[in-house]
Amino acid sequence: MASTEERFARLEEHVDEHSRGLSEVRDSIRHLEQRFESRFQHLEQRVDVRFDVLEQRYSSMINAQMVTLAAIIGGFVAVIASLLSR
Repeated sequence: MASTEERFARLEEHVDEHSRGLSEVRDSIRHLEQRFESRFQHLEQRVDVRFDVLEQRYSSMINAQMVTLAAIIGGFVAVIASLLSR
């Protein structure tokens, strides 16, 4: 049977191995977090660009509708003025 000192030395080796393993896991998690953060930033930029395009299209559509509405109202005013002048 191994002496207490030998058993303690083996136990210390096991603890050191586990500590190194945990350190590697911690480093891997940090690296993974950095990769995810980079990808999410890229995705956020792409979404922002898409929303900007949608906002521009919506604004253009609203402007076109306002111009159309003004033309319709102008046409009605012209028709009413024509009818009243008879």
